[in-house]
Amino acid sequence: MLFGDFVRSPYAHAKVVSINTKEALKVPGVLAVLTAKDLEPLGLHWMPTLAGDKQMVLADGKVLFQGQEVACVVATGRYAAADGVEAVEVEYEELPVVTDPFEALKSDVVLREDLAGQTEGAHGPRKHHNHIFTWEQGDKDATEQVLAEADVVAEEMIYYHRTHPCPLETCGCAASMDKLTLYGTFHAPHAIRTVVSLISGIAEHDIRVISPDIGGGFGNKLGAYSG
Repeated sequence: MLFGDFVRSPYAHAKVVSINTKEALKVPGVLAVLTAKDLEPLGLHWMPTLAGDKQMVLADGKVLFQGQEVACVVATGRYAAADGVEAVEVEYEELPVVTDPFEALKSDVVLREDLAGQTEGAHGPRKHHNHIFTWEQGDKDATEQVLAEADVVAEEMIYYHRTHPCPLETCGCAASMDKLTLYGTFHAPHAIRTVVSLISGIAEHDIRVISPDIGGGFGNKLGAYSG
């Protein structure tokens, strides 16, 4: 079995100027250091999301949040992988940070250059260069009619603040390349199989996803993460 560990960004928003992997490859037990450039020829440097958008698997030219995966170190043991991570040298150029979603829709700061010039998002028109999508459900016309005929209408802006579910049992996975069997702490193994198929090009019926007793989750084990 091989182990993987990630070089993560200390910055919330920055260009990745360069990644030097030479010293990391000298660490005993380190077999490879992968970056977005290594994944690009295989079409694996970006992955689909369950919301109809896409995200970087490893930082492709820039990072968009603190802790984002910049490089993956593959080694014969977990400690060798960790040592390899420490030896990777990354040069960053800090960019302005936007943390408020409402201010982001007014800001001149462009977060997703890959969407430049695109007027349509995953679920409808984009209203701003930092607007990814609007998700609406239900019968809009019928709802507006009910509201128009109501005696009293109360309006409220409901903002779901930034949060993070943090169970004691963390996310983790292991894979066997024998007809691709993936073991992991997944709440939605069928969705994971679909995403893995989209990324790898392997047919879903040739992918087996096994979810053992995964412990707590609070919803954070539903999605597919890059690392």
